Amino acid sequence: MSIKNLLQLTATSVAIASIAAVALADEADYAQMTSYAGIYLEGSVGYVLRDWVQDASTPFGASNNANTFTGANATRGGFTGGFDLGYQFNENWALEGGWSYLPTASGNIGAANSRIGSGLAYGTLKGSLPIYDSTYVFGKLGAGYTYNDVTGNTFLSTDASRRVTTSDYWNPLFAFGVQYYFNSNVSVNFQYLYIPGYHSISTSNFFVPQADLFTVGVGYKFLV
Repeated sequence: MSIKNLLQLTATSVAIASIAAVALADEADYAQMTSYAGIYLEGSVGYVLRDWVQDASTPFGASNNANTFTGANATRGGFTGGFDLGYQFNENWALEGGWSYLPTASGNIGAANSRIGSGLAYGTLKGSLPIYDSTYVFGKLGAGYTYNDVTGNTFLSTDASRRVTTSDYWNPLFAFGVQYYFNSNVSVNFQYLYIPGYHSISTSNFFVPQADLFTVGVGYKFLV
């Protein structure tokens, strides 16, 4: 098993364990807030690892292996930013939806320049568990819709039957992190989110690498 696969397996186990622990937790002997339910809005920034070059199945990766790829920009990752909107039912459970910007990767395949604009929209179930004085660990499980739009060139579909300019798909995703509440309304969080790429056989999509997002966010909750 490769180190990358081992890290992904470990991260998945942590996310599942976090939500399972929340489901079993009835009481906790920590200093806790008295108000939990409400609508919250969070904004986040960070870095995403998304390697179009090392994944040899992608158009950029295949071109790189053939020594025809030049002028790479943001093909291994870059800045990400986004937001999420959710509803917290109680201390432990919430539902949320969000969107994240994924960096625009570009480069030359032979003499043709290509730019891939991408983004991620998602919905998750979030489980939180208090660990110490307004500090919580959390896990998220859900699904994400990733879109990738090409300008300046066309790519082969994954079944090599036609040329395409988009690769849009649904995938499961998970996330986990730590959140600290300054009071019942304001919080800060540190999060890791993973979503697979696209490697299925299709007439309408091209191959896409996985994305690993590392972010810091600030949130505000409107209590109800």
